[in-house]
Amino acid sequence: FNTIRSGMTKDQVIGVLGVTRITMGLARQRGYVWFYRYENASCKSFMIEFAPDDIVRSTYYRMSMGRRCKHVGG
Repeated sequence: FNTIRSGMTKDQVIGVLGVTRITMGLARQRGYVWFYRYENASCKSFMIEFAPDDIVRSTYYRMSMGRRCKHVGG
């Protein structure tokens, strides 16, 4: 997950992590989010926010209660 950075394309992400089945659109057509579920001591999923042009805007880990636990990208 730590190799995914802001500015990468959707195709580059697919090349590293593959496609996820868990996605969510953002309001006002601001893009969409991909969720990659996994489990460790503190986090439950890795999230990638894409802009409408399929470029990574930000990435972060998410805890089970919905809070972010470690910001990865900007």
